[in-house]
Amino acid sequence: MSLLNITTAASELQTAVIATLTGNAPHMALVTGVYDAVPQQTAYPYEAIGALQENWADGFTDGMRRGMLQLDTWSHTPGRKECQTIQASQIALLNRQPLALATLHLVYLRLDYADVLEDPDGITWHGVTRYQWLVEATS
Repeated sequence: MSLLNITTAASELQTAVIATLTGNAPHMALVTGVYDAVPQQTAYPYEAIGALQENWADGFTDGMRRGMLQLDTWSHTPGRKECQTIQASQIALLNRQPLALATLHLVYLRLDYADVLEDPDGITWHGVTRYQWLVEATS
């Protein structure tokens, strides 16, 4: 197997995750959008890529990268329910699903953590969903 360009894996995963979420009509009925960079004046609720970390995971003969992806859900509806509903849809679409990457092979994308927190402003609810991932070179 070939070694990976370290900048490729996270970028390809992010592209596949956004395409999966935005390509699902029932999921998109729950949010106003899924963003890498949230436009100003975006209506709630929406999802955004949070942290996207990438680490080396290969040996002498294989090309692999692993990391963590955080998706943030933002809501102004009082209580946790709206964020939890969006997170449940997101998890069903992403957790242990065989997402297609442009040039790499996704070994796994699995749920690591999910929570909903009230922001200090007393208005905004913040859903945090983290996934662990591993990709490998295809040739």
